[in-house]
Amino acid sequence: MDIAQRRVLGLVAVASWILIDAIRAAGPLLSSLADSGAAFAVGAALLTFASGGVLAWIAALAGRHFGHGVVVLFLLGVVALARLGLPLLGGAWLVSAALYLTALSLAVVVLAARVAMGNGGSPTLLAGTALGAAAAVAEQTVLRTWDAVWRGDLLGWVAIAGVALLALASGWRTMRLEPSASSRGWWAYGLLWSLMVLAFANVSWLNAQTGLRMSATALLAIASLSTAALLAGQATVTSRVTVTVLGAVGLGALSVLMLRPGLAAAIALPVAVSVLSLAAASVMRSTPSAPGRRLGAATVLGLAVVVPMLLVQLDAQVTLPGTAAVVMVVAGAAVIVGAVWRAWTAAPRPEASSAGADVGDGATRATPDRARAPWIAPGVLLRATLGFVVAGALAAWTFTTYETPRALSENFLPAPTAMTWSVNHGVQPEVTGGPDVRLDEVAATIRGSAADVVMLQEVSRGWLAGGGADVLEYLAGELQLPYAYAGADGPQFGNAILTSREHANPRSITLPAGDGPHARSAVAVDFMGATFASTRLDPRQIGGGEAQAEALIDWLDVPQPLVIGGDLGDVPSSAVLAVLSDAGFASAQDVAGTSGVTYLGTDPAGGEALTLDYLMGRGVEFRDIETLGVPWSDHLPLLARVATGATAPTEAGEDLNEIQPEAGTSPSPSTSATASPSTDSE
Repeated sequence: MDIAQRRVLGLVAVASWILIDAIRAAGPLLSSLADSGAAFAVGAALLTFASGGVLAWIAALAGRHFGHGVVVLFLLGVVALARLGLPLLGGAWLVSAALYLTALSLAVVVLAARVAMGNGGSPTLLAGTALGAAAAVAEQTVLRTWDAVWRGDLLGWVAIAGVALLALASGWRTMRLEPSASSRGWWAYGLLWSLMVLAFANVSWLNAQTGLRMSATALLAIASLSTAALLAGQATVTSRVTVTVLGAVGLGALSVLMLRPGLAAAIALPVAVSVLSLAAASVMRSTPSAPGRRLGAATVLGLAVVVPMLLVQLDAQVTLPGTAAVVMVVAGAAVIVGAVWRAWTAAPRPEASSAGADVGDGATRATPDRARAPWIAPGVLLRATLGFVVAGALAAWTFTTYETPRALSENFLPAPTAMTWSVNHGVQPEVTGGPDVRLDEVAATIRGSAADVVMLQEVSRGWLAGGGADVLEYLAGELQLPYAYAGADGPQFGNAILTSREHANPRSITLPAGDGPHARSAVAVDFMGATFASTRLDPRQIGGGEAQAEALIDWLDVPQPLVIGGDLGDVPSSAVLAVLSDAGFASAQDVAGTSGVTYLGTDPAGGEALTLDYLMGRGVEFRDIETLGVPWSDHLPLLARVATGATAPTEAGEDLNEIQPEAGTSPSPSTSATASPSTDSE
């Protein structure tokens, strides 16, 4: 029996790993469907995940005729082949294949869970799920959160093929094991899955939520998930009092994790993920049920996985009660409450009773089930220990390779090159040949531009709509540049600035929301005697754009030269641009005598193309303005040299390697002889 449980542990872990990867790959593709309407994308998501439950029910029926293990192995083979073929597809074929793959991956998880329930029970199931999530985080760390399906390089193919081989090997090793005939508690398992994909097993989300670099976050996440496996593996022998106490602590930790970004969230993570895994293990149990009920349970599982994720994504677009963080807290609270309720209302299982059996003479004797029950599910301790070792090794490698501070030039720049670019979550849109995620090309564009100040907007840090990538962490690591970041209505989506040399005084502001659902933000740094700010405004909200521009101007009321780079959300003749103009700002496009297109829209014919992105300056002189015609976002990057009028802080012949020069006096932007026309893409 121990051998069977160890093998099942591996099956569940690999199936969980595959499902996490599949959902992350489906995110940008579902987002692309939203171009045809949000309702269409939501319907596609609901249908995909509900279909996964239905496919699992059909496969279970087929297993009665062909053998459950044979059916599981067959589906694992189909999923492995689909994963290998996905990077070769594009357009509508890619969208369809990825959604089918997600449904199949969910079905495989359900079938693997049934095998686990029949060979070790819920402790083995939830421990395997946590270990699979830890493996997925390790993969995300190695791939720098830019997932294998999008890469097309050797590392990506090795990752895809390696997981496929593990899946087939696990299916073969468990082919003769019988599943549990029926079980309940799938709703709790589904809600836990939603939290796993959104947060617990999403290293990008954790980077933003904790404010840590990925070396520390990967260590924390993998160690937390390994601890969760250890705790879930003891669910059978955990008393009802322990479940209740841990449930209360876990709910508090989950609330802190979701609602208090920063160090507090980092401290709360191990407690939250461990208690939620134990709670789900306490709710899941084998019990008789009719075929129709089993179909309903599998469908509810799929919907429980996707509905919280949809609410989190929709919260960024429409006004919903509460916030995305509240959705996640409510989902976790439901699992914990269910576990506590079951602990106090269900008949005690013999193997969980510490009193043993009453033999009638005042003494107690351990029941046979209790005597056989191990303190932890077989195989969990070894694999969790391996998880801790892998976490430490990955943390050391990530820090050494991508986060060790490099020697930056400290030479004074009288006219640094500035870039502004709204990167669309890191997703290449359909209008330019997507959907795709080409973070390597985004990095190459920035590197090739030789920009000294890179002001980015729509920076995704763990959004599933962006494939779960951490755009900021990826770029900062690949380019090895210092950065400043400010989330907009949450840490996972916002504005960033990267600089070629050290900057000073990073700060941020939350801008007013107008009548819309969400606030905007701005981040600013001091660099080479000027202040550079990155922002994204939303004039679609009544009073929003102008109020945001006014708040930004008041915040940036400093004597030194100013440059604002961003997606201002409106055309040059708009009220938003008028507010900035009245405050003494001029745009680089005006200096060049052109207002070329910077936003491409969704119409391939260019019917929605507009000028929405600007470099706005006060007390500076713009030179060499150009728009880069690259297809990696629905916005084009705008580039210009910025003469700040600043002077080096030391005398000639002395040490010139001071990073922050003194602010100087320079002319306001004007159509001077040094201005050059922009080069707009077709």
